Amino acid sequence: MESHPRGRGGGRGRGRGRGRVIDPAMSNGNQDDTSTDANGNDSTNEDGLSSEDEWIEDNTPLPQFPFTGTPGLKVPKPVKAEEFIQLFFTKCLLTYLTNETCKYAEWCTKFAPDQFGLYWDGLTVKQMANYLGLRILMGINRLPAESMHWVKDNRFYGHEVFHKTMSFIKFKLISKFFHANDKDAVPKGYNTHAEHDRLILVRPLIDYLREKSNALYTPLKNLSLDEATLPWKGNLNIKVYNPLKPNKYGIKIYMLCEALSGYCLNLMVYDGKGNTLRDVIFTLLHRFLGKGYRVFMDNYYNSVKIVEELYANLTHTVGTLRMNRGAPDVLREFEKKTGA
Repeated sequence: MESHPRGRGGGRGRGRGRGRVIDPAMSNGNQDDTSTDANGNDSTNEDGLSSEDEWIEDNTPLPQFPFTGTPGLKVPKPVKAEEFIQLFFTKCLLTYLTNETCKYAEWCTKFAPDQFGLYWDGLTVKQMANYLGLRILMGINRLPAESMHWVKDNRFYGHEVFHKTMSFIKFKLISKFFHANDKDAVPKGYNTHAEHDRLILVRPLIDYLREKSNALYTPLKNLSLDEATLPWKGNLNIKVYNPLKPNKYGIKIYMLCEALSGYCLNLMVYDGKGNTLRDVIFTLLHRFLGKGYRVFMDNYYNSVKIVEELYANLTHTVGTLRMNRGAPDVLREFEKKTGA
């Protein structure tokens, strides 16, 4: 269903009972279930719908905003697979992560030299790149325990690339000290006070990757807005629980992606603060408003008011609608009668 804030009669469903364009003129909930025609006669049919609300056959195309985007890569197309990864994991980013990780490791070894000082021997940019590469490989080739990737001479699991790249002890130390923000810039009690950013430890990395994704690529016209869950069962104050999801515990991430490729254009990590759905939608879409994009989203996000606001920003909306999200009274009554 493609939703447009149009006047009465501006858009019709294709065939009775198959679909209907939302009519914001009826969304104020003040309409009666009955109506009269031009002669003052009752024009309500047996389904409780007036003649002007009744769905008819009409194949007239819906008006479309002109699409002004220029889809495609904004940089020369890479040739090798690693060159695609290097578009995001640049030397600048690797150097930053290396410096912050070393700074935190030095702070830890200073206060607990017997625990960490015997093993930590510093970190180079190349080692940081290798560490992230192994992390990506572990996400592709999943095993029950991290140590199993370093097992030698086993035909069922383990791979020589792991122990040839770095030792398991070195890998665990980098994981322990890994930092994406300046330790001295993080206020005490940041994760307990509501006014502080709960994602401050990874905020620079999130912002960097979000800016990079938009700097590299312009999407096609169709976009998709939905959420994803990063599985996590550990102790974390932004962890959510949803019994209806395959991954019931985890970190909730709102994502805006290109509908065709799934390329992530923007993301917003749920941090436990009470952002409204409108805030989420317009935060994710702010770069693409006014350009004639079409956004697909489910009934968790969609509402008549949101459709109207997006339409005013030259953005089409496609999605299902809950009856309590601004649907006219006549449709809600029809739903009750039919049990749809």
